[in-house]
Amino acid sequence: MQIIDMRRSDREGNIKAFFKLQTEEGFVVEGFKIMNGKNGLFASMPSKKVGEKFIETVTASRELKAELGRIALAAYESLPAGTEPPARSGFDPGPDQPNYSTDLPF
Repeated sequence: MQIIDMRRSDREGNIKAFFKLQTEEGFVVEGFKIMNGKNGLFASMPSKKVGEKFIETVTASRELKAELGRIALAAYESLPAGTEPPARSGFDPGPDQPNYSTDLPF
């Protein structure tokens, strides 16, 4: 497995970064987070809020979670200091796609 697209969070609170995970088979799973908890930083699995609780939407064994945590925290620590998340200026279709947000006839 490999961490891809790790970005520092621009939100207030305990979320420090977001990242994606790519498996050896090529699957990409989004929604992972680096969180600052009462015992320090840790990697959080993708989850959704149900009522007042957060429920993991991706599950893994304790061993796999521990390995993911080691890899993710190493990647987070290697991010250049002072880097800010990219500005959120709206949808970016990429260089080869039409920009429908500006190319609309109305």
